[in-house]
Amino acid sequence: RLQKDDPPFTLKVPADFNSSKLGFSEVTSRKWLSTLTPKEIYKQNIVWVAGGFVLGVKQVISEFIVAYRNTVNELLAQGLADTDQQVIASMYSPEMAWKQKIEIMTYSCPRGTFNLYGHAYLYFCLPYICKASAECKIKPTGHLENSNYLHMTSNYVK
Repeated sequence: RLQKDDPPFTLKVPADFNSSKLGFSEVTSRKWLSTLTPKEIYKQNIVWVAGGFVLGVKQVISEFIVAYRNTVNELLAQGLADTDQQVIASMYSPEMAWKQKIEIMTYSCPRGTFNLYGHAYLYFCLPYICKASAECKIKPTGHLENSNYLHMTSNYVK
């Protein structure tokens, strides 16, 4: 929760980010999607990546938006409507992944990294990595200075 006296902060793209892809915080391992159809993703409320913070360059985001809109229309035609997170999981399900030109790069943090607990460590991993990158707290070895070990995973999905 923001307070009136919270200090401003900046974000910086992590050093390992591939600008030809989109970056997301990983909520659930991709392996959970490996056998699911979009209908199953919706019925089971599967969330692969957090939709609240997306990292990408303008061209890649623009291409992703076109694919996302096409997927929304296709899912609506099947009677499926839910959150952006189910749309993205459906886009990269075995049934629809072959249509996607944009690859996803995911970031995950162990519970407690950046003092995040509950679901926060899943959903806010990438924004906090960007904040730590701007504050030069991430060493090239992948460790945070004076903090928990930071585990960045990269899932390149096409």
